[in-house]
Amino acid sequence: MLTTLTGPDVRAWPSLSRAARALGVDKSTLSRRDDLHGERVGQQEIRLSPATVMRLAREYRRRVVDEVAFDLVEYAHEHAEEQVEAVEAEIDTYLAGHPSTPPDVAQLLELARRHLPADLYRQVERATMGTAERGVIGLG
Repeated sequence: MLTTLTGPDVRAWPSLSRAARALGVDKSTLSRRDDLHGERVGQQEIRLSPATVMRLAREYRRRVVDEVAFDLVEYAHEHAEEQVEAVEAEIDTYLAGHPSTPPDVAQLLELARRHLPADLYRQVERATMGTAERGVIGLG
């Protein structure tokens, strides 16, 4: 559903084209989606909120989510300096509500067992020893 705005409220938000570049997808990929909640500016331009772009970054997985967030903040710096804090806050709020989920060790080992040569599987198994009882692999 698109809403039409005419003020400067969304100057810090990327256009559909800019968001597509930040996400590493074609603009047509985004424009075909039915679930985009963008804001229409003028007759044709559509702007996407930082939270929407972050959601799409997680979905498409073409670029690291942190890189997409950095691009959004840089865009705000370039186009609406006074809105940078608001963009950062929206990104932080999105990330807080959608934490990264570490891979489940049992699932990882099962996939490795099915898809890797036996010697490589044993390496993965040795590398994950000690994490199996916790159920997840630490991310850092």
